[in-house]
Amino acid sequence: MDLQLAADRLRAQCPALRLVALGLDYDSAAATTPAAYMVAEEEQAEPPELIGSRAQRVELRFSVSLVVASAARQAGIGSGLAAAIEAARADVLDALRGWLPDGCDWPVEHRGGRLVASEVGRAVWSDTFAVGFLRE
Repeated sequence: MDLQLAADRLRAQCPALRLVALGLDYDSAAATTPAAYMVAEEEQAEPPELIGSRAQRVELRFSVSLVVASAARQAGIGSGLAAAIEAARADVLDALRGWLPDGCDWPVEHRGGRLVASEVGRAVWSDTFAVGFLRE
């Protein structure tokens, strides 16, 4: 799967995100929040089902890291950052879960998420997704 398809989908369906980009650049995201950064994490292929066949089922895992900031700049994450993370996550989850990108045979599934970083007034949350396709 071309991650650009997922980035385009987030741009179209998550208007609250001020930036959607491929790759990781948390430092420059400080000026443009909320922002989403997408990166392929892992690809796993199953053995071919038929002897002599090259066709394999492949699962691609990718992450969407959300960078949010709080205008309050309170000590710690605070309720402003927590609410910003949840709002951005809700939009991203709605846009990607169950979506069947072009060239894929299995829809996108959400696999989980975690807090990656937090500092006064800013937090980074990353959700992992998986999508499957048949590689001939």
